[in-house]
Amino acid sequence: DPTASNPSPITAQCAAPTPDIIVVTDEADNCGTPTVAFVSDVSDGNNNPEVITRTYSVTDAAGNSINVTQTITINDTIDPTIACPSDITQQLDMGSSSAVVNFSPPVGMDNCSGVSTTQVSGLPSGSAFPVGVTTNTFEVTDGAGNTAICSFDVIISAEIIANDDEVLIDGGLGGNSINVVDSNDLLNNNGAMLGVNVSITNIVDPDPSDGVSLDPLTGEILVLPGTPSGEYNITYTLCNTTAPIVCDDAVVSITVTNSSNANLSLTKTGNYIDSNGDNTLNAGDEIHYTFTVENNGNVDVNDILLMDELAGITVVGGPVDLAVGEIDVNSFSAIYVLTEEDVLAGSVSNQATVAGITPSGQEVVDVSDDPLNTTNIDLDGDGDFEDVTVTSIGFDEVVTIYTGFSPNGDGVNDVLVINGIEHLENKLEIFNRWGIIVYEAEGYGRDGNFFEGISNGRTTIKGGDQLPVGTYYYVLEYVLETGEQKRKVGFLYINR
Repeated sequence: DPTASNPSPITAQCAAPTPDIIVVTDEADNCGTPTVAFVSDVSDGNNNPEVITRTYSVTDAAGNSINVTQTITINDTIDPTIACPSDITQQLDMGSSSAVVNFSPPVGMDNCSGVSTTQVSGLPSGSAFPVGVTTNTFEVTDGAGNTAICSFDVIISAEIIANDDEVLIDGGLGGNSINVVDSNDLLNNNGAMLGVNVSITNIVDPDPSDGVSLDPLTGEILVLPGTPSGEYNITYTLCNTTAPIVCDDAVVSITVTNSSNANLSLTKTGNYIDSNGDNTLNAGDEIHYTFTVENNGNVDVNDILLMDELAGITVVGGPVDLAVGEIDVNSFSAIYVLTEEDVLAGSVSNQATVAGITPSGQEVVDVSDDPLNTTNIDLDGDGDFEDVTVTSIGFDEVVTIYTGFSPNGDGVNDVLVINGIEHLENKLEIFNRWGIIVYEAEGYGRDGNFFEGISNGRTTIKGGDQLPVGTYYYVLEYVLETGEQKRKVGFLYINR
């Protein structure tokens, strides 16, 4: 038989080389040179690495033959390559909150055949990309399972529009505007929301001490009371709160006016008193007047005094100061002693006047109104009425108020008793000595509706509080069956 050695083993990246008999280099025979021929390739069935056994035959002239084998290892160790496009930056599409972006998808390359490229994150070309940064990642895989990736960003810039604003605020009272950001500024073609998707990052206020300012948290223009009239400008910078950050500036033009409206409202009621208790209308009996003064303007009024030109009347109380919206029911009172002429007339008619002064020196005057008089004449055009107070004198035996009671739970005299009121339309209000309402009821005396010395006031005094021993002031209004409106006022006493 001829002789020969096995060819040296080799390694290939992608595939086995074409069979070549020259790899058998030492074939020999005693009768000449033998012939070398390729026989077969047999794979082990694996992949990367794959081992192929290649067989060659060596045959002499007499037909004697032997086989030699070569081991070929297929092992692709070279990763494929891929190159992504550069980052893409684009503005929002008009009227949209996104932008359509087109790009050429990258294609992977490899030293061997059988590569595939897929997108593993981001959005395909031609998609509507949202505002912000979208990372697109592509992966290439070769036949041996080797991979490579590349990435690029699609950056859609937000569009922010801070629109200029004009606001009007009363500098006399002071106040604040609406949110100038949420009212008309835009982010990505939608309404901007301060503190949610946008923030004010810078404010340019030419004079921070002028009483006009912009609150960066609320977006409101603030004007302090007493700010001089005029035009004020504040510039702000508005930015979105997520990357990529974009900003825009806007100017707020503030017009400050001073529309001071000082006004007082005075009401006056009279209550006949049988001074000597003889149950007879006589000269010498009295009318007790009560007054309610309200500051219903928009500036404080100080040094308020009350005057009544009725001959013989005695007015006590004052002066008082009233802030805007404040009501005084206790400071002023008056007593008038009846004359024979009054007895014959059956009533007494008169009006009182209050006068005060504002911090700027303006005098404020109002003439009293009778709240029970429905004529309602507005003499000075200030929105409250100035009707003469007409007090009928004599006895009203329909309604009797027992002004002392002891709500101590002993079952005796525990409630304020008002005889004759239960069948009449009525309203009862009770005030403490500071003029704060502590109890109010409509339909008093019906369905268990009684004052038991417990507050149901809606302000200052907490509803349900047991009131202390002391003197209180009541106002009772009721309508007789004849339709006549009546009013009783006076003091009551809580004793425990």
